[in-house]
Amino acid sequence: MRYMFIYLKLLILPNNSLNDTILLYSYNRGGNSNEQNAYLLEQENDRLVANELAGKISAIKNLTISINDEMEDQNRLLNNMNDSFDNANTNFSSVARYLDTVIKSANNRSCIYIAIGITIILLIVFYAVTSSQS
Repeated sequence: MRYMFIYLKLLILPNNSLNDTILLYSYNRGGNSNEQNAYLLEQENDRLVANELAGKISAIKNLTISINDEMEDQNRLLNNMNDSFDNANTNFSSVARYLDTVIKSANNRSCIYIAIGITIILLIVFYAVTSSQS
């Protein structure tokens, strides 16, 4: 008389989520079913691992694409900031040269007017900055 065996195998993937828990069973009437069951379980395990790996690879790919996009945006912003600082440096240099020539060619009274004008401009900028913060 041949006996009926039911093999139950519970596979739980590393993240232990309910969706990744699979109950495998095989129904046999005697014979050498251990090898057959082991083969079926190994195939199912390989399929599950392949699906999990494919999902993780896809997530890593999306993450690297996102990092690359962010890096390109940051580089673009840094290049724009560098250009702005270069323009400001050029403007300050030309203003300094102009003030140097004015001071050398003018008398003491015009130097005082220039100093007062610069002081007033700096006070206005300081007031604008402090009032915008509050």
